[in-house]
Amino acid sequence: MNDLVKSNPACNSSMFSAEIRIYEWLLLDNETRVDDPSEADFFYIPVFSTCHLTQKRKDAHLDPHKEQRKIIANVLGWLLDHEEYGMYVRRNRASDHILTLTHDFGKCLNFRDFGTGMKLSDGLQEFIPYMKSMIYLQNNGERSYHASCYAPENDILIPPVTSFRESFARNIPDMYIQRRAIFRGTIDWNWFGKLDPKYSRMVRQTLRRLYENGSRDHNFQVRIESEKLRPSAYFNELAHSTYCLCPLGYATWSQRDADSIASGCIPVFIGDATDRPFESFIKYEAFSVLVSEAEAMEPYRLRQILNRISHGEQKKKRKAVRLLQPLFTYKPIQTQDAENMNKLADRSLFVSGQCGTCQLIKLQLTLRKGGKLFHGNHVMRI
Repeated sequence: MNDLVKSNPACNSSMFSAEIRIYEWLLLDNETRVDDPSEADFFYIPVFSTCHLTQKRKDAHLDPHKEQRKIIANVLGWLLDHEEYGMYVRRNRASDHILTLTHDFGKCLNFRDFGTGMKLSDGLQEFIPYMKSMIYLQNNGERSYHASCYAPENDILIPPVTSFRESFARNIPDMYIQRRAIFRGTIDWNWFGKLDPKYSRMVRQTLRRLYENGSRDHNFQVRIESEKLRPSAYFNELAHSTYCLCPLGYATWSQRDADSIASGCIPVFIGDATDRPFESFIKYEAFSVLVSEAEAMEPYRLRQILNRISHGEQKKKRKAVRLLQPLFTYKPIQTQDAENMNKLADRSLFVSGQCGTCQLIKLQLTLRKGGKLFHGNHVMRI
């Protein structure tokens, strides 16, 4: 793994790098990991196939997921060829095996959701029963009628990786927070030289048209920007804004989902029929705003929705964002943060020194296996 990261630093720094972070956590967490496979409840397959997608390629015009599918097929073939591992894969048709797939459409292993589910080619066709049974850790949670890359009863949603430091955002007094909603990012997508009219289902483009001049109403501003800033300037902009707009791109999740929370900004999620990470543990309405795609595209409706949220409610949401920040990061939770969240949960669920997202993954797996989060000193073993 170290050689992989050295050859391609994006493997451990891009928004898709959760596959590296989760593996590092498992290596360090002796309470979760067991060495004897007969004692394991789940099996994590350390495949870093998404890493390949972050490499610069001369053949970028070709299917970038082709190599990803080959990597997974090779790993599954190796496991099944070695009976000491293959016996566990076959035992439950890999339904207790976990694979992290963090690109836009996750388990579909494709650059779009074409409504046909996984693209089982390039060697994967040999492993169809196993691929369809596995548990996938992924960012994509779209469950609309035409979506086919997410199974709510099986897959576990995780946040993208952000490089921002939450500690900076916590130290900004409320008096310095500006009454504005900000979006900064890609608005038009050129697909190999051609503008794609289907990008973002026209939500981002419509937001630009409606608010391109920094539209204000009663001292509340909506800003839609496409100019790229230095990371420090971008984070500072988010951290000093009341709301951060998180509209869908090709997928209904985006990097801004994690960036807004890390910056202490109230996320405004715009993407229909979409589940979010760990909704069974966290009340999203306590720290975010959910806006439908139709509402976002209706003239000035978004501004009206946000402007009607009282100052008191804004303060509550900002406080909740800051409190929940550690659960949306792959960094170790600090002692005080763990204590604060355990008070909220009214039980000892979180421990310091382990990544917050990883602990929520473990809780979700624990619920699936035995229906209990903890019993005495027992924790879920993977």
